[in-house]
Amino acid sequence: MNEPRYTIDVGGTYYVSTRSTFEKSSVLKSIISKHTDPDAPPFVDRDGSAFHFVLNFLRNGTVQHIEDRSYQTILILEAGFYGLRRMEYQLTNMNATPPTPDRAATSLS
Repeated sequence: MNEPRYTIDVGGTYYVSTRSTFEKSSVLKSIISKHTDPDAPPFVDRDGSAFHFVLNFLRNGTVQHIEDRSYQTILILEAGFYGLRRMEYQLTNMNATPPTPDRAATSLS
């Protein structure tokens, strides 16, 4: 990959990736397109530590498993802000319990 690196500042934490990766989020694409200061990266006033998961989703299209349900809620809100509906869906369904064979049989009756 020969695309140059691009930096954004999320809540005071700098993240480096490619512009095309960041622009997979329509919100980030809009922020980047409106950015005019050549001396500072675009700034997003959001949770810098949570953005780590957002960026990994933009890169891979999947969310790593998160055990902490309260942190899942935070990430669902962040995904919503960035317009990442698929990430929201994955996080919302992360702890969904598959039906047991008994429940599955009853629901088919």
